[in-house]
Amino acid sequence: MSRELVQPRAARMRQGAVALGVGAALLLAGCSAGQITQTDTQVAAVNGAAMTQGDIAVRDAQLAYPKDGDFYPQGADAPLIVTIVNTGDNPDKLVSVSSPDASGVRIEGSTELPGHFALRTPLTDPDDAARPGQPAGSPSPSPGAPSPSPAAGNRVSEPGRVEITITGLKYGLRSGQTLRLTFLFQNAGEITMDVPIAAPTAPRTRDAGHGGESSGGGGH
Repeated sequence: MSRELVQPRAARMRQGAVALGVGAALLLAGCSAGQITQTDTQVAAVNGAAMTQGDIAVRDAQLAYPKDGDFYPQGADAPLIVTIVNTGDNPDKLVSVSSPDASGVRIEGSTELPGHFALRTPLTDPDDAARPGQPAGSPSPSPGAPSPSPAAGNRVSEPGRVEITITGLKYGLRSGQTLRLTFLFQNAGEITMDVPIAAPTAPRTRDAGHGGESSGGGGH
């Protein structure tokens, strides 16, 4: 008689433990889903376009914010802000950059991409935007590509400098619109992406605060 009472009671205890385990798993799944959402939000905060093909990664590609406002008129030239990284061991080279919506693209400086090496445009850092003639962060003034350190491993050596300018826009371009660009590499091939206009380097809140009201910023 006592065995019949003990066995159902033990079964109920096992069922309760299983239910608690399922509930804990659901809670953990909910927490991890929240972490994924936070990560997605952080990635989306990056202004520039990014794409990887093979060992070549084009990162944070964007047109410099126009000097005279948020608009590039037809026929204007637009400097490109971009970082290009060779994450592999084999060398590569940036052959050309082209756009169907521009007359051409001018490339000046280093185009060689040894293994574990990066190319950066002068406007990559926000501080450079105010002083486009000065190199930022990189102590090497030489436009040539320095040889990577043998002990670099997976780390990228000091970046090289390259200037890329989109010339002769075929139509006006303003903030919120994108320009299609194709990067051609000697080994990695083509990488095509839609590049946006960068955000202004000076926070707009300063101008709004100076006027007292956000609607009065243009009255100064």
